[in-house]
Amino acid sequence: MSAIASEVHPDYPESDRVFLDRLGLFAKGCMVLESGRGIDGYFISHPWHRHTPVPLDTELHQLPHDPDCLYLHDIALRQTVRGSGASQTAIAHIEQLAREHDLNLVALVSLPAATRFWHMAGYETRPCDGLQSYGDDTAYMERNVNSLR
Repeated sequence: MSAIASEVHPDYPESDRVFLDRLGLFAKGCMVLESGRGIDGYFISHPWHRHTPVPLDTELHQLPHDPDCLYLHDIALRQTVRGSGASQTAIAHIEQLAREHDLNLVALVSLPAATRFWHMAGYETRPCDGLQSYGDDTAYMERNVNSLR
């Protein structure tokens, strides 16, 4: 995953230990997009608390006992699959996963280049502190997934 992350998000590095941490804590929230060429993308999500984004390159070690959202930690798609509908498929899966776990919201931190995409996908910017590790112009965003039914 770190090879794809470095390609897609070169200014937002995370170590392999972060990916392994998330996989060990909530495997249902970690998926890859495969093709004949290999892995073309992935997403990582896990139950969490609203308005408390996880700093970059940080292991969690455990999930909260009382989560109130599904946190989309990362979604990364190689250029070769962008525009193929893969992101919409991933988002639909993430939102369904949230509903299956009785979580009304999906939350994420949008990088500057992706904020318009997330707005078009129905996510709304919300006030939030704790974005320092992501840098300037990032946005905390949420979507109520129960309103989609």
